Amino acid sequence: MRRANWFQAIGYLTVALVSDAGVSNMKKYISAIVGIIVLLAIANNFIRVSDGYKSYGYIEELLFKEPIKRKFNELFFSKNYVLYEDVNERTFYIAGIIEKFGTEIIDNIIYEKERINAIDILERAISNCSKIPDDYLFNSNPELPAKYRTHFQTALILWHTGLQNKKQDTIIEGNKEYNYFLRWIQSKSRDDFKNLK
Repeated sequence: MRRANWFQAIGYLTVALVSDAGVSNMKKYISAIVGIIVLLAIANNFIRVSDGYKSYGYIEELLFKEPIKRKFNELFFSKNYVLYEDVNERTFYIAGIIEKFGTEIIDNIIYEKERINAIDILERAISNCSKIPDDYLFNSNPELPAKYRTHFQTALILWHTGLQNKKQDTIIEGNKEYNYFLRWIQSKSRDDFKNLK
């Protein structure tokens, strides 16, 4: 179809939709679109997929290949902020897994799937952690880059190594580094940190 014919077709469609007969059709189209959106939202809420540590809607998977929250953050926040938040979410999840299973995660074959999953999550967290520039962390607090690298990132590496090699003492060292970092954060007031964006 030539370009002029497309414009003509769009013109005729617009006239048909805006005319008296078209108004009721337009209401039907809008109602149908709203109905489809509502059904997709419901399906997204009940049909879930998992990326290893968090579940999200199947519709999100089809459209974006990841949670919509992550896509939303990419639109409105810096790449460094998205990385920082992703690392924090993954770390919080892993800390919970280590607390929940303790040494059983490396000693008991029943939890092998959880151990392998934790290793995968930590690999992504460590990779993203190393992509966050020190000057970005410095903008929040001048001490943060050193504490983040020396204790927080080290904890992730130790956890990863301990889980991969089934070494309890290495995981315990990771816990010590992580707890040191948390104690340092808690020793500061909210005013000591500028919001990261």
